[in-house]
Amino acid sequence: MYKEGIIVNSTEDTVKVAIHRTSGCGGSCKTCSGCDTPQVFVDLPNKVSAKIGDKVLVKANNSRVFLYSFLIYFVPLLFFIGGIGLSYVYLKDSGNANYDVLSFLVGLVFLAISGLLLKTLDKKIGKSDASFMEIEEIIGSIVN
Repeated sequence: MYKEGIIVNSTEDTVKVAIHRTSGCGGSCKTCSGCDTPQVFVDLPNKVSAKIGDKVLVKANNSRVFLYSFLIYFVPLLFFIGGIGLSYVYLKDSGNANYDVLSFLVGLVFLAISGLLLKTLDKKIGKSDASFMEIEEIIGSIVN
């Protein structure tokens, strides 16, 4: 997967790249102008000697993108549904009168736990996985 970005900050060996996210409708916002696509800032190793203001082509590993998307969207859903299901069975069998409401609350607790788990995992992946995204080449400059 390739995206264009602009170097907005530079240190000795890394750069901060601003990348526009693609909108949900496919990115043809010139025709409808209905959505605002925010920028994402990514710190990447500067292997191509890019400077502030350079337009760069950023390459991302497709399989990693799909894996991380799966983790971000489906793990919390599985924790939420699993928490509701397990507590529903347990609380109903124990004779609790409010087992349905309590099961929902337990599901919310499991959802929060999944968020903390993913936050911890994100910090570990961010430190160890430098090959997830990289700058492929400099394609221009916005500074003359």
